[in-house]
Amino acid sequence: MLHVRTVPLLAVLADDYKKSELIDLLRPCCGDLDVVRLVATRDTGNLIRSRLGVDVELVEAGARGGAFQIAALVVEGVVDGVIALHQTGLSLGDDAGMLAVRRMCEIHDVACATNGATARAVLSSLVGCNVSRHVCVVKS
Repeated sequence: MLHVRTVPLLAVLADDYKKSELIDLLRPCCGDLDVVRLVATRDTGNLIRSRLGVDVELVEAGARGGAFQIAALVVEGVVDGVIALHQTGLSLGDDAGMLAVRRMCEIHDVACATNGATARAVLSSLVGCNVSRHVCVVKS
């Protein structure tokens, strides 16, 4: 299926123990995130909204199939990049959804950041922010 893209789509998901790391990665770029369509699993997206004040489209929570929904978006060809942070020390085999996202990114040649360094590279590429020079101030 052919999709016409006007704005790049960045999908993000993170295990519970990696959510704060994801927020720390996004914070320097939050003033620039309006140049992408941001999609996240429900709990991760709600955390991004509350901590950074950024608009996020939500899919289901990871445990309710949200990671598989993101994997399906990758297959459909609508995702330009993924940040998928998984808890170190756990086997990916324990998280079929995260494994599906990473596998679909590999098959469909979509950038998939799995750690801070690659997440900064994806953010730099899609959002255009240099994390060393951006500061986000969330308005109350």
